[in-house]
Amino acid sequence: MFVEFYSYYNRRKTAFRASWAAVCGRALYGDYGIITSPDYPQNYTNEGRCLWSIYVEPGKLIRLTFYNFSVEQHDYCGHDYVLIYDNSTSRANPLAKKCGFSIPEPIWSNGNQMFLEFYTDSNVTETGFQAVWFALCGGAVSGDNGTITTPNFPRNYSNEERCLWDISVERGKVIQLTFHEFAVQQHDRCNCDWVYIYEKSTSGLYPLGRKCGFSIPRPIVSNGNQMFVDFFSGPLDTAQGFLASWKA
Repeated sequence: MFVEFYSYYNRRKTAFRASWAAVCGRALYGDYGIITSPDYPQNYTNEGRCLWSIYVEPGKLIRLTFYNFSVEQHDYCGHDYVLIYDNSTSRANPLAKKCGFSIPEPIWSNGNQMFLEFYTDSNVTETGFQAVWFALCGGAVSGDNGTITTPNFPRNYSNEERCLWDISVERGKVIQLTFHEFAVQQHDRCNCDWVYIYEKSTSGLYPLGRKCGFSIPRPIVSNGNQMFVDFFSGPLDTAQGFLASWKA
């Protein structure tokens, strides 16, 4: 960092006073990566602050998944915490603020940037966290109806794509997913390109179907108010993909 101060020769002001401190963290680029608290899996230190800035390609979203999480517990996360927000101007309206010992649900960005701030106070320490971030198409969607498509539809999707849609509707309702167009590279066991549909609940994901080929699948209905759709394309041939709608 370089700071330059210049004063005009015939004017005097009170100037400024500033402080600086070294923080951990850095800018991260690419389709995936791992973030850990300092010294993980050993305890982090007191009075620490880390800032990570994640950037992916425009048009993609970021999914942050915690695999281990142990940060000093407080009712309002007022001592040690992990703060996640969309960009440098949205800190006042974070996507999540986490502490405690339960692994948080995956967190989605609303755009192609995500910022993480990890803060520790002067008292208790814990082992911290380990998280993985992925650049994906898709996202978390909600409401009584909507549409999802593969990238570039109706043109062919690209090789080595991964899209995840997390669909939720009001409690007490179920979701019907209907495919209107479907062309996903054929394989006997759908091991190359595929669409995997899951039932989602607090206890995990339960498969409702794995689809590929060129026949339009029958509508798929969840048993609860959450559904998870996972699309993957391998390194070989591609196809047009799919157009699907969901409704509560």
